[in-house]
Amino acid sequence: MASFNEYKETKDWQPLLIVFISSIGLYFSRSRTALLALLLALGVIAADQVISRRMASIGVSLYFGLLIVILFVFMSIFPQPSILSSVQFSGRLIIWDSTRIVLSRMSMVDLILGKGFVHPPILLEPHIRDSRFVGKGIHNAYYHAIMRFGLIGLLMNLYFYYYPILKSMRDPQSNIFPAAIAVGFLGYMLFESTLFFGVGVTSSMQAIVLGYMLKPRDRECKYKSLT
Repeated sequence: MASFNEYKETKDWQPLLIVFISSIGLYFSRSRTALLALLLALGVIAADQVISRRMASIGVSLYFGLLIVILFVFMSIFPQPSILSSVQFSGRLIIWDSTRIVLSRMSMVDLILGKGFVHPPILLEPHIRDSRFVGKGIHNAYYHAIMRFGLIGLLMNLYFYYYPILKSMRDPQSNIFPAAIAVGFLGYMLFESTLFFGVGVTSSMQAIVLGYMLKPRDRECKYKSLT
């Protein structure tokens, strides 16, 4: 995505080479979650370029609400469509069902403030009904946030995404690429447990993208690209 933006700004051929190499790597990888994130980001850019920035903003707002519904469905709080029983998301539904059990048995204080820096697989292990998925991680950043930092931590985590995205998209002169990448990360976080303040490449990328969206326009440097 950064390479697309670089090409848009400079019209140089080098960013297209990066896009080509990255596309080949993504195609041959097993990271379907990364592909989902890319498709979401491209959808935002397409809506902005083909329809309008306003319609893209409305679509992203609806997307935020859909994320909440999906979280409830994954945890069986809302009824799950029958197709999910055949998909299973590589065992993630089994893991998330055990997450629901753990959260339902947490005290009110722990549910609001979280259990701190615990290792989620240890809490989930007694409740996972298939031993193949014991110790596999929680595979959902939103459930990860609730378990460690409670509902307050989850809401703060969502705010750090929603506010910059909506702030950026309401400005018709802003660069759409950082907001599109952030929307992709929100989809990515449905299936992976990486938070933006963690340690690692993905966490660093999320933090950098959020920083680009929060940067005041009157203090922008002359290099507007993401690379």
